[in-house]
Amino acid sequence: MYADAYLALNSTHKFIKIAIMMTKQIKNVKVFGAGFVGFANGLVYSKKYKVEFIERDLEKITLINKKICPIEDQHASEISASNWENITATNAFPTDFKDCHLVIIAVPTNYDASLNHFDVKTLEETLHCIRRYDCNVPVLIKSTIPIAFTEQFLKDNDYVEVFFSPEFLQEGSAIIDAENPARIILSPKNASAEVLLTELRDLTESEASVCLLMDTTEAESVKLFANGYLAMRVAFFNELDNFCLSRNLDTKSIIEGVCLDKRIGMYYNNPGFGFGGYCFPKDTQQLRQQVSASGSTIIKNIHASNELRMEAIAEHILKNFGNKIGIYKLAMKSGTINARSSSMLKVIEHLAIKGCTIYVFDPDNADFHFEFDNVTIVCSLPELDEKSDVILVNRITDQLQHQQFSKPIFTRDVFNCG
Repeated sequence: MYADAYLALNSTHKFIKIAIMMTKQIKNVKVFGAGFVGFANGLVYSKKYKVEFIERDLEKITLINKKICPIEDQHASEISASNWENITATNAFPTDFKDCHLVIIAVPTNYDASLNHFDVKTLEETLHCIRRYDCNVPVLIKSTIPIAFTEQFLKDNDYVEVFFSPEFLQEGSAIIDAENPARIILSPKNASAEVLLTELRDLTESEASVCLLMDTTEAESVKLFANGYLAMRVAFFNELDNFCLSRNLDTKSIIEGVCLDKRIGMYYNNPGFGFGGYCFPKDTQQLRQQVSASGSTIIKNIHASNELRMEAIAEHILKNFGNKIGIYKLAMKSGTINARSSSMLKVIEHLAIKGCTIYVFDPDNADFHFEFDNVTIVCSLPELDEKSDVILVNRITDQLQHQQFSKPIFTRDVFNCG
């Protein structure tokens, strides 16, 4: 009985301390990771508070301290001087958190195929280091993590409070997405999280944001299932397009007819060469692993469908065009220059293995290194047109629309919306 009373009192004292820390004016926020998630979220806090980014990438640190946006974002020019006055960056791990009232962690959690789950080593190391210097500072995890990670971590480690809030930012528009979220989800479902949720709500621009408190494992699930659904939708319309290509049917007409059903909607339905980038490939693999024991057919095949799409595109090119293939842009989607896990790279790999000669024009990735000897970087669109039998384009750009080509352009951007 006395032990129970002590635990209850101790828990109350912890909550009171957190509530006081969160409700008084927050002067300092530390953000671990200055990628598009960390920087965009830190930028939201910098509207009112001092924000320090802790980042390993020295180039990002230099950019931030020069008041230059370290991420590729179409709204980067809109960052105000008052924001920059409150922002600094360093690669030194802080050893003093006494004036810090919130820590945000947005470090990478890449999918490790050898482990068959996200690599959370950097995240765990960061949490352990924070606790080494201060076990009282509230921590908000924004990194994408395995379902049930937080619950297990807190069982194994003594922390005052660790929150998790999934992010739903799009690369290329992360700044505006962070300031105008469609929803704010925070866990766990307790009184101290309510205090932080109020803070997050007040910092965002959108009064229409839906705010939800839920248990941590549910919040972690929301993130993976949301990205899983979006990836599934991409894969569905790409499979529809595979069928149309095989039958020489008008993909656009069929998609329009399908999507005019209000239950489906005319959105997120434009075919491409496959999904890529930082989030969808790794999140669909993690979700596949997590649902494997619960009886899943659709979810476990999303990633496989995407792999088959890229192979199908390559096979179509081999069957219908010559063996000198031009490639315009490597980026995973419009609005970004990021070629990470791009579907175009996988298509290039399939074509290169089949012995095609490939020419690439991408001024944003002119130094990109290819593993195949039969891939050559060219310096202009006219040169690309001259040397190729066909030019592959994942997304139509304004530059292409104003350029005359003698060779056919192959794209699945049927709505021409980039």
